[in-house]
Amino acid sequence: MIMSLAGLLLALASAGEKPSVPYADLHLHIAAHLAMPLAYGPGPLRAPPVKKPLRWDDMWRQQMYPKFLRDSGAQLVVSGAYVLGHDIKSGHARKKIRQQLDFMKAYAKKHSDWFEIAFTPTQARKIIASGRTAIVLALEGAAGALYDEFDARELAAQGVAMVTLIHLSDGEYGASSLVSGIPGWWLNPWGKLTNGLGFERPGLSKRGAEAVRWLGDAGIMVDLNHMSSGAIQETLKLTRRLKIPPVFTHGYLAELVAHENAISADQLVDVY
Repeated sequence: MIMSLAGLLLALASAGEKPSVPYADLHLHIAAHLAMPLAYGPGPLRAPPVKKPLRWDDMWRQQMYPKFLRDSGAQLVVSGAYVLGHDIKSGHARKKIRQQLDFMKAYAKKHSDWFEIAFTPTQARKIIASGRTAIVLALEGAAGALYDEFDARELAAQGVAMVTLIHLSDGEYGASSLVSGIPGWWLNPWGKLTNGLGFERPGLSKRGAEAVRWLGDAGIMVDLNHMSSGAIQETLKLTRRLKIPPVFTHGYLAELVAHENAISADQLVDVY
């Protein structure tokens, strides 16, 4: 994986000071239990479990207990809210997102000796300098929550600093990178079918280009992760023209991993 937003901001925040320790991926879903309660249980504010060997299914259990995150040594983390398809279709996306953002603010406030929400780069630097972890609020997947510039401003007002425009399936903003195996057919059946039939994968849609502009005008960074290769390239051209800073929070470098959700070395330089 390549250097993430967390690693980049950490490097900027610590420039000229003690050496920093950049992480490859600190894009977390600390409030995931509010999006998937059956999978993640009551959430990370409860007491952590008794220490035991990790198992394969621990990936479906919440691990971001405050003490665990504090002891990790992370100086800056990105906590992304997200919603599932049924919440988007039922019109509950905004409510679910707000619940997750409010939870993260309460999470940081309850453990203010360890964490604080950073709404600006200056705040992030001050939090890190105080010996605490800075938490950046984000949204992974804008479907159901971003329909115009007013929605973008509302997300910014709630403290969202970054949005992953496209998540796990093709949609109104453009095409996503395809997930392999059976999960990919469940998440994005039309994308898998058309790709299997040899059709070229789409890129960024006209609506997606508008959304990029809305987010930029609201001061929100655009995350390129989960986009198809065509959507990544088109978004990079657009963000360059509009002078909007893109980021790539978690994914692969094409020279190391052959995956649609990968960027080339030239694109990496373009982003960072």
